[in-house]
Amino acid sequence: MLVLENRPPSELRYEKRQPTVHNDPLIDRAVSWIRGNLHSRLTMDDLLRQVPTSRRNLSRRFELETGEGVQAFIQRLRIDRAKLLLETSSTPVEQIVEEV
Repeated sequence: MLVLENRPPSELRYEKRQPTVHNDPLIDRAVSWIRGNLHSRLTMDDLLRQVPTSRRNLSRRFELETGEGVQAFIQRLRIDRAKLLLETSSTPVEQIVEEV
């Protein structure tokens, strides 16, 4: 018996993932909140309401911990989520756009 996959092979298994454990509890809290709110319009002010620190301190610590700025991080997470949904679901593109 031979089983064939009827769709193109996914490169999902080769995808590079960022570590989810952060040494800085403030950044861990910020990242958790960002991941839970990707479907919303996120601003730095929204994030600052969740983590009690200054804008400058958050930006500095965030980049030190994650290797990228807050907006770049959010954008990358949204792109990764959209790619995952496109590769693994039959959800219409319009719905994926709304979701991420």
